Amino acid sequence: MSHGCLDNQFIILENKTEDSKASAKYDDWARLKDGKCTVIVKVTAEDGITTKDYILHFFIDPTHTWEDGECTICGEKCQHTGGTATCTEKAICDSCKQSYGETDPNNHKKLIHTKAKEPTYTEEGNIEYWKCSGCGKYFSDAAGTQEISYEDTVIPKLQGSSTIYYALHFETNGGEDMNSVVKESGTVLKLSEYVPVRDGYTFTGWYADAELTQPVTEVTLDNTKTIYAGWEEIVTDTRKEQKIFMTNPYQERDLANGSRNTMSKVCTLKLGFAVDDPDLSLTYETSDPEVATVKEGKITYQGVGECVITVKAAATDLCKGAVLEIPVKVGSLGTPTFTPSVTSRTAKKTFVATSSTVRGVDGWEVQYSIREDFWKPRTKDFPDTGAKLYRVTCPTMQSNRTYYIHVRGYQIIDGEKVYSAWSPVKTIKTK
Repeated sequence: MSHGCLDNQFIILENKTEDSKASAKYDDWARLKDGKCTVIVKVTAEDGITTKDYILHFFIDPTHTWEDGECTICGEKCQHTGGTATCTEKAICDSCKQSYGETDPNNHKKLIHTKAKEPTYTEEGNIEYWKCSGCGKYFSDAAGTQEISYEDTVIPKLQGSSTIYYALHFETNGGEDMNSVVKESGTVLKLSEYVPVRDGYTFTGWYADAELTQPVTEVTLDNTKTIYAGWEEIVTDTRKEQKIFMTNPYQERDLANGSRNTMSKVCTLKLGFAVDDPDLSLTYETSDPEVATVKEGKITYQGVGECVITVKAAATDLCKGAVLEIPVKVGSLGTPTFTPSVTSRTAKKTFVATSSTVRGVDGWEVQYSIREDFWKPRTKDFPDTGAKLYRVTCPTMQSNRTYYIHVRGYQIIDGEKVYSAWSPVKTIKTK
């Protein structure tokens, strides 16, 4: 077995003495064989009598280090193998990665195919051919074996005169007449250079068809063609500018800042108009009917949130149309407070609740539970009580038990309940 650059090489051992009375004895060098060697170190202790042998093993990777095809350690020349030569490049050795040998004139790296083209009176044609992107040679076959010259690929122009002319006609559709344009076949005309004129109309562009459904911006004259002008009548609107505005600045402020809430129920818009138009007709829309609805200028508050009420004035013979957008923010009902009580007159397993006054409230709910997190609560509904809950009795399930209680008011709007916030929680102990 031979490892080339490592056979018969030496490892030099350096004796570094530490601060110790012990001593070591060994050879200062060791010869490598197959990339390996062993060194025996004899160590004598401080007493000068006790000794012990240590065996050191060394192994070095026997890989050559190549530079320009020669190992920089042992000087061995690389026996180049592998790789593939092309028509312009030598093969690359798999071992030392250097190019070697000769190029291969028959191995063309990439052949670019060109299809055959017939000649015309104005342009040359060509046969079908392949060109090597490496050496630049031309071939008549895809395998690159039949070499030809560039001149062999060219087919001369057709002889004689064959200039053909075509005309482009302009149908102006009521506009001023325009002269036809006559050019050689293949000429591309940019139509932005041809703009017709018609009194009282704006030119909208050229079309390839009389129905004006196929707009075109350029034309290639490969035969005689006609294009058609499109027009839009210039209409002067002499009607007055109408404007809708709110006449009550406080109403405009309150609608936008949330000071209106569902207890207000309805707000009738106070509107003014820039032009007194006897044919004025208004329509109303809301962006969110769950917040507020609008009908005939009356806004009904439905729930807490924000929306936009849009008022539109239709165009008439006197005035143009107009639009007014009114931001609406509906605030919540006030947060109620209440007092629960148990007196000598209160029945067992019950308590009495009395709330503060909250304007606009139609009814109340009292909710209570034996746990502070209102686990499995019981809710008692007191409809039609009005703005205040007064000394209502609530039955419970247990005697001598502490209950956690809170209340809230609600309004009935379009058959649905709109609630206030829950009151702060209070406790009461039943008899």
